[in-house]
Amino acid sequence: MAKRFIPPTPAEATAYAATIGFQLDGEEFCDFYAVTGWKRGNTPMSDWRAAVRTWKRRQKNDKGRPLCTRQDNHRLLASIDQKYLDEYAGRLAALRSWRGKPDCPLGDVSDAERRLLSKIRDTHGQDMVAQVIAKCKEVRSC
Repeated sequence: MAKRFIPPTPAEATAYAATIGFQLDGEEFCDFYAVTGWKRGNTPMSDWRAAVRTWKRRQKNDKGRPLCTRQDNHRLLASIDQKYLDEYAGRLAALRSWRGKPDCPLGDVSDAERRLLSKIRDTHGQDMVAQVIAKCKEVRSC
């Protein structure tokens, strides 16, 4: 018969971490897994000591860098959005530069514009479409 899992107390988690040379905040560890019902994904946890060792390995892999804060995540997302915004505005400006030219390799420019703007809307939302159009107008006379 399988041994029944018993979650550790914060003191037990901290004490075990100390025995393997790892400084762990037992409260944080226990709170983290208590929220999920002591599961990893959909799998119930069977050995909390293994989870502590995993936390130790992950901290070692981070080379002492602190985990990302919410503010860091917002900055990262903003920089990614800016990258996409610049790229899409450049594509839209390039498409619009072919307007009225009979030798356009894409065929109907209006159709290609609609496809691009639909892709942006489906992927990033309507706000991004408006930003791309505004950015395109800044970059070139679109």
